[in-house]
Parts: sequence; structure tokens; C-alpha cells
Amino acid sequence: MPQTSLHDLIGRIYEASVEPEIWPDVLSQLAAVTKSVVVLLSLQLPGEAQSGRMFTTPSADPDYIESLNEYYWQHDPWRPFNNTAAVADIMLGRELVPRSELLKTEFYNDWMRPQKYLDTLALNLTPPRIESAIAACRKEGSDYEDEDIALVRELAPHFRRAAAVDCRLRSAERATSVLREALDRFPTGVCVLDAKGNVLQTNLAADRLLAGGDGLTIRQGRLVAARSNDARVMGRLMLAAAQTGNGHGLSAGGHIALERPSGRRPLSVTISPVRSLGAVAVDGRAAALVFIADPEEHVELRLDLLRQLWGLTRSEARVASLVAAGMSLEEISEKLSIQANTARAHLKQVFSKTDTGRQAELVSLLLRTLGGSRHDDET
Repeated sequence: MPQTSLHDLIGRIYEASVEPEIWPDVLSQLAAVTKSVVVLLSLQLPGEAQSGRMFTTPSADPDYIESLNEYYWQHDPWRPFNNTAAVADIMLGRELVPRSELLKTEFYNDWMRPQKYLDTLALNLTPPRIESAIAACRKEGSDYEDEDIALVRELAPHFRRAAAVDCRLRSAERATSVLREALDRFPTGVCVLDAKGNVLQTNLAADRLLAGGDGLTIRQGRLVAARSNDARVMGRLMLAAAQTGNGHGLSAGGHIALERPSGRRPLSVTISPVRSLGAVAVDGRAAALVFIADPEEHVELRLDLLRQLWGLTRSEARVASLVAAGMSLEEISEKLSIQANTARAHLKQVFSKTDTGRQAELVSLLLRTLGGSRHDDET
């Protein structure tokens, strides 16, 4: 293979590690230089089911690829060797499974033979039991030769590094997804800012507060308070905190109560620099955090967790949740359509089971323990 073409293929391998959509083109190039009719690439993360993500040469029959993903991968006669092969081992199918045995298998007769595949070559890309690998097939009557094996061996370390990059990027994406879900379950609004004060991301609670436009909104990518005086103070606090988070300031952030045009109680806003230099949000580098609390919003605790943690009955859990939301016994009685004495008896049982003696003490315990758990249903 000409050196310039080899260099081009190597470059494309690394491009594909961060732009997976070009893998089919890379595999087509590999198929061309190894005289293969199909090349398959499986990229699997630890703990990922089946064969993870699979890419193939565009010429591969999609129906056969689908059947491979759904069924035949389990019956691949070479699959057991993946558990013992070293990283970057090149495996010739005919050396691992004699042709006489291969021709008797379901995999050959129902998947390979209809496509006229016979000789195979595989390259293990990751440690055993994590099945990231490349597999290539030739038509019947054309076996892989020494020069093909030498070429794949030369490309092996580049494919292996590309698989490692893919693994790290997808692991980071998984971690980001988990963090985003955790933020979305948090009842307090959270906004992540970059070094210039632009909003990088928000959680669901912040989205709800900002959508109302009552006291705070996003304008041209930045948080803006409704009142001009509040907007100036908040702007200074956010910029100072963001500069600290970017390593160019000493501000610790601050707090501000934002007046609301609706006349409802002010929003409580806390602004803080991100202490970890280089912290990365979904769309850029995070420099500051803004926490927004609405004193008018009732926190509804999950009844199933209240019952699991303290052995409360359904009725007791409902009373406890409504107490945490700031309701009086009279309001609770009316909401639940029960007598005041009944509500009082339920609350007494809640005090006993949670080892508290006053409503303020109970509310503090519940919010400290379950304040980050959004209410989904009344289990």
C-alpha cells in the first residue's frame, strides 16, 4: 500500500474516534486495501450489552447486519476466542476454527454462506471480555495472505487508540447524562455559567422559573433580573464569580433577593464560582453556578420514600409531605377531607416514627433527607 494512502487512512481512523459517523468510510478504505467484501467494527463499553455500537462498510447488506446484531452474534464460532486474545491480536478464522468444523455451524450456513463469505480476519481492540473488535470477511476462494496480515498489524495500534478514545468519550457522555438527571431531580433551580457569564445549561427547576419571567429571565444568553437595580447587582456578582471560576478573581460569589413584578415573595439567588478549574459542562467550560429558590413553590416529597425510610402509613406520609410544604393542620384537613383530630393523630404518629417533637424539627429533617427527591407519584 502506498505510504501516502496509509497515512491518509491512519488520519481518518483518528478522525472517526471523535466523529463516529465517518467510521463506515474508514472501514470501506480498510476493506479496499485488504480486499475484503465486508468489514465490521464493534465498539463496546464495560458493562454494555451484546456488541455495543456496530459500524460496517456501506456495501454490507443491512438485513444481514440486523440479524447479526439480534441473533447470530451469540453463535459466532470465533467469539469464545475474544475472551483469551490479547489486545491487538490478529486472529485468522481458519487458524482458530478449522474449515471442516466451520462448515457445520449455524453461523456459517445461515449467515456467512448466503453472502458467500468464508475466510475471516479479526483484530481485538480492547482487553478480554470487552468485545471491541474489527472483523473482516473475504469471498469464498480468496484467503487473506501475509501482506494483508502485515498491513492490519501496522494499523492495529491506531485502531486500538481510536477505540480507547471512543470509550473515554462515551464514558464521559454517560457521566454527563447521569449528572444532568441528578440536576433535573433537584428542586432548586440551577444555572451553569461560563467565564463570560453566558448560560451553558439549566436544570428543569430553573427552566420552570425562567419560563415564567417573574423576577428573572434569560436574555441574549444571560440571566437578567426584572428590576434594573437587581440586574446590575446580580450582573456584578455573576461576572466576579465567573472570573474566580476561570482563575482570574477572588470573589466568593454572593446572595441576592430578586423582587418580582407579580408581587410574590422575592426569588432567593445564590451565586458561586466553580471551584474546580477546568470543570466542563455540556456545552463548554463551567465557571460559575447560580442557585435559584422560589419560596412560593411547595416541595412535594415522594410518598414512597417517606414510607420506606420511616415506616409511615400512606395517610401519615401524605400528612408529613403537606407539613413539609408549609401547610397548617387545618389546611391539611381540608385538602385531605379528613377531621382535624384525624390529621393531628397522623402527625403525632409521624413525630413518633421520625423521632421529632415539633413541626419545625420535622420539616428540617424531611427537607435535609429528601429535599432533592422530586415528587413523581403518590405511591
